[in-house]
Amino acid sequence: MHKFIAFLLLLSLCSCIKEQDAVLKLNNKEVYFVDIPLGDTNIRSYANDLLRKKSFNVISYTLSNPTNKKLLFVIDINDFFSYYGEPVSRGILGFTIKDKNGSVVKDSPSITHFINNNHDRYHDEVVQHELELKWQRQALLGTSPQIDNYIDNSVVLHPGETKTYKAIVSLPIVLELDPILRNGAAASFNTLKDGYTFQVFYQCRGNKLKESLPNYLKNELAENEIEIFDGILYSNTAVLTLKK
Repeated sequence: MHKFIAFLLLLSLCSCIKEQDAVLKLNNKEVYFVDIPLGDTNIRSYANDLLRKKSFNVISYTLSNPTNKKLLFVIDINDFFSYYGEPVSRGILGFTIKDKNGSVVKDSPSITHFINNNHDRYHDEVVQHELELKWQRQALLGTSPQIDNYIDNSVVLHPGETKTYKAIVSLPIVLELDPILRNGAAASFNTLKDGYTFQVFYQCRGNKLKESLPNYLKNELAENEIEIFDGILYSNTAVLTLKK
């Protein structure tokens, strides 16, 4: 009888243990930014090559799979910006900067914000939903930006496997406006300070992404027993430091 009770307690304990999730680790201890002259309130590009060089950061991050599953992630190494809105059914890897109070510091103007706060939120959600339906219709024809992104940028991590990536970030101006041609879009952080934190995250609506795929890709996942990661991962943080 005592052995039976102990067995039940063991089962109860096991059911309470959360299965270990994938892990995203930021390998940088510090991330640097440069000081922009006070008169440059509308910063769109670096004033000279010296400032541009000092602003340069190589961000290194490692994705690990400690689970017993084969997990698929969709990571475009050329798409590494700050994100605030909810992504539409695709893998997003980006970063956030927070002040000493833990509030998110936003770039201005944001080129990556999926939800524009100047518009009605309900309207934006309807637009996102219509976009998802459009992609699903395109998927029936075997092509869509969603499918192309999935095919080009998918990586599968087997149990116990890790993969390290690197990305370039310049702060405070992440994406420069060409100072001569004056075209394109600029994204910059105007109020960075020592002691702010830099964090990498990965987010994917795995189930939505899977729904948008054609049957041959869904069958491929099933045959190889691969799951698309569904959820959000946050890395540890690095400290923002003014580059002297």
